[in-house]
Amino acid sequence: KYLDSIYSVVVDKLLNDGDWQCEAKKNFKQAFQTFETQLQQLEELDGDKGIDDLVDFITETPSNISDPVFSRWKTVMSCTRVVLQYWTQIYFVAVAVKQREIHQKK
Repeated sequence: KYLDSIYSVVVDKLLNDGDWQCEAKKNFKQAFQTFETQLQQLEELDGDKGIDDLVDFITETPSNISDPVFSRWKTVMSCTRVVLQYWTQIYFVAVAVKQREIHQKK
């Protein structure tokens, strides 16, 4: 659950911080466009399902991911899909952790 908390803070900052958005557009434009498209599609869904899916996308990390076994390509591809789909969020979670470490050392 701690990772979900970090994830939701990072996604919130990504949605509201112009510097992070510029960095994402500069360094991985396609992944950030995918992130924005996913949000837009979820916002356009009608009813409670759309709201629930949007809340899940913003607050919950991907789960139930099996470890890749390189001799079994299907397991590698499923993990690869998760990394590609969530690359923007994964990158900024790493940025947030690194920034916190730097801040704590001061």
